[in-house]
Amino acid sequence: MSPSKTYSVAGTYTVTLTVTDSNGAKNSASVIVNVTIDATTVIRVESITMTYQTGATGKTVKAVVKVTNLGTGAAVYGASVSQSWSGLVSGSATAKTDKTGKVTFTTTRFKTSGTETFTVTGLSLSGKTYMASANKVTSQSLYVP
Repeated sequence: MSPSKTYSVAGTYTVTLTVTDSNGAKNSASVIVNVTIDATTVIRVESITMTYQTGATGKTVKAVVKVTNLGTGAAVYGASVSQSWSGLVSGSATAKTDKTGKVTFTTTRFKTSGTETFTVTGLSLSGKTYMASANKVTSQSLYVP
């Protein structure tokens, strides 16, 4: 038998192996294991830029999200970004990043003043891991007069 354990989160773990022989005698040994991640497989939110526009039929808020590779800093193409709006309007959507690693979301039109908040609720891309704790920013708010 070859015991194994896979850790999905980086950190320091104490691993204990206990063996029992055919007579029921037991013995244990422990070691400390440092689990690291391959940063080139991790994607994160690099930035969120919010702006608003006022027009004849109302106001809208636009949020531009940039997704990068944690290890290389390169823009990530084709990542699905899930988000939610709250405040003046609410809702959620998912869209994919372009070749610059950016994706734009726009609210529905509204006529009141106040604060609109944009939150990234998830990232996904085949072969990559989203690590929310590595985000430079996850949520942003903007006051619309």
